[in-house]
Amino acid sequence: MNLDQEYDLFKKICCNQSVKASPDVDATIRRFIEKGMPIKLTSNHYTLSKETVSLSVDKIRSGLTLKLNSRIKHLNVIFETCSTNEAVKAISSENNYTVLLAESQTDGRGRREKKWVSPIGENIYLSIKFKLINPANIHFLPLIAAVSICKSLIKLGINNCQIKWPNDLYIDNKKLGGILVESRYNVDSGHIIIVGIGLNINMNSNQEIDQSWTSLFNITRVLFDRNIIVSTLLTDLIEQFTHISEFKKQQFMSDWASLDYLNGRKLTIIEGNATYTATSLGISDEGALLVEYLQNKNKPENKTIKKVFSADVSVKALDDSLIKE
Repeated sequence: MNLDQEYDLFKKICCNQSVKASPDVDATIRRFIEKGMPIKLTSNHYTLSKETVSLSVDKIRSGLTLKLNSRIKHLNVIFETCSTNEAVKAISSENNYTVLLAESQTDGRGRREKKWVSPIGENIYLSIKFKLINPANIHFLPLIAAVSICKSLIKLGINNCQIKWPNDLYIDNKKLGGILVESRYNVDSGHIIIVGIGLNINMNSNQEIDQSWTSLFNITRVLFDRNIIVSTLLTDLIEQFTHISEFKKQQFMSDWASLDYLNGRKLTIIEGNATYTATSLGISDEGALLVEYLQNKNKPENKTIKKVFSADVSVKALDDSLIKE
């Protein structure tokens, strides 16, 4: 089967249609199962062992206002791609927003090129591409996106999401999702921004992930329609991105403080060849991580406050649980 045929088979199974076993179907179903899709074989027919609702452009757009729909020139759902961030780069966005979602990624990546495990039909793999006309506050984009997603989850009844600076999402000391922001600039097109989001939704087990993780299903024991979540995320995120030049820093700092996972925690910070222990004090006015540490262990009274920037550090919490980048 080619990729289009595989996608058709995927959507057929998601609609609870029974699929008769055959050599071609068997090979594709094995591939689906290897990618995490819960499928069972009964009386020579394949069916889902857990409800799965496929992503749908029509369903997502039906959850958006007319104004927001007009802002999103391209909203595409594809079956599989190496990475939604990479795939969206090939789509012309002009002055509108371009949104790309995939049911599966073969080479999903987080910050510092860490692998992002992307089972089929379970989670949200989403990229938003747009032109930033006014680059004011551009350095706050990852933080703004993280706060916006937490607020979206609150609307959906998930109230205990926190942000591990700069842009990882945690619930109950376990990673729920991550954000990867890329920007390019040239004289002709200005600042082109791509915001990639991976969010664990209906995944309930995965042996590939090498850190403590969770999903909305594991938290609530409820299977979510990802289309509704995507509509909510896009509504809030695009509103924030559209008005970033009017960014209200005081309100944002208050929001961040209420969602800050690291605040008050002891951390190990790896910066270049240097490693030191520090305590997180929140974030600075520039969005950097503020930490307090001892420059001289023999003088414990001489504590130093330092700004740590995301491009050149690795942060792991020492208390409560190990936090991996």
